[in-house]
Amino acid sequence: METTGARPEDLDPAQQLRELERAEALPYVVYPKTPGWYMPAMGLVLAGFVGAFSLAGKPVFPLVIALVVVFEALVLGLVKSRYGAFPSPGPSAPPEIRSAYKRCIVGLAIVAVVVALVWWGAGPLVAAAVTFGLVTAGLAIYESHYAGMAALARERLGIQDGDAA
Repeated sequence: METTGARPEDLDPAQQLRELERAEALPYVVYPKTPGWYMPAMGLVLAGFVGAFSLAGKPVFPLVIALVVVFEALVLGLVKSRYGAFPSPGPSAPPEIRSAYKRCIVGLAIVAVVVALVWWGAGPLVAAAVTFGLVTAGLAIYESHYAGMAALARERLGIQDGDAA
């Protein structure tokens, strides 16, 4: 971010608001690239969770669910160590990013309905395979959309990629 050397009281209120908005936007729009393993790993975790229900009522079911939860915790731990925090669609997120979050929520709802219909029609194992495909593809689409929205926010706010350093 460009520093003018001016003290905050020397800036007009509109400039102060712009600087505040830029600072709030930084964690949302300047971030490391999501690793390629993340999308299939999340697809696998959620597919494992759905598929585990084919074992409902069997003694191994709690163990399988526990293993899925442990794997999910490992994946989320890796994500947290990479980004320093989990994404949070808070009020300080730029409007472009809030738009990406809203589209993600709609996509999640569509995936849930499709998986439920497949489960109902073909059972949990087929639903697990569908879950893997939809989650993996859906996250890839979300990542691409988010990157585009982050670029728009950076452009609007005059943020360069090196500004967070």
